[in-house]
Amino acid sequence: MKAQRLPDAEFDVMQTIWDQEPPVTTGLLMDLIGRDRGWKVQTMVTLLARLTERGFLRVERTGGRERAFWPVIGREEYLQMETETFLGHYH
Repeated sequence: MKAQRLPDAEFDVMQTIWDQEPPVTTGLLMDLIGRDRGWKVQTMVTLLARLTERGFLRVERTGGRERAFWPVIGREEYLQMETETFLGHYH
């Protein structure tokens, strides 16, 4: 996977996902992070769609409108990519 830096909001969502036992749902993420930040459900859906498109998450429908998400990339793997990109850029 090509190293790509996550914007702050997407990184915060990934941090929350990494802290949970997969799978996580949109509703759970809204309870854990979205409502505290004043996000609407559509905002969370958009962030999750972007993360899925970039290959950070895998998604499955659980029935109805609910979706379940699993991390494809672990926290350590992402942080390693970030570190290598930073060092390559500045050294």
